[in-house]
Amino acid sequence: MDPLSFVMHLLSLSRPSLPVNPKVRANSLRFVVLCPRRLDLRVIFTWCDGYYIIISAVVTKDTWDKLILNNNTPVLVEFYASWCGPCRMVHRIIDEIAGAYAGRLTCFVLNTDNDLPIAEDYEIKAVPVVLLFKNGQKQESVVGTMPKDFYIAAIERVLKS
Repeated sequence: MDPLSFVMHLLSLSRPSLPVNPKVRANSLRFVVLCPRRLDLRVIFTWCDGYYIIISAVVTKDTWDKLILNNNTPVLVEFYASWCGPCRMVHRIIDEIAGAYAGRLTCFVLNTDNDLPIAEDYEIKAVPVVLLFKNGQKQESVVGTMPKDFYIAAIERVLKS
């Protein structure tokens, strides 16, 4: 069993001990799981309707095909760099959106400094960039730091297509 499947199995056996207001759920019970043997595996979960749901995970050149191109659900990929200030602003927006669209949209982050070949394949010359995929095909792109509504509109277009 791969580390992510194991973590998901463990999480399915546990529940929060206190009832939580649904509006607060996504923010109060969001957490990150780090896999000690795979430093590139970082997964962000949220508690939603009785289940833990993955809302954001790191994707690399090694996992790109499996997680992005062969994914049956629409996918959002946030391209960032650790030194990029605007990327942090976009990440906060995407984090909120990921919680709201959990189950309908799978969100990933890709560090362009670590995985330059993927960024080059999609002609990403600067960060932050958000790409939206459906059935393995790029559908939308948002370049730069934009208001939250701009990202939501792009996501809605992909979900409706």
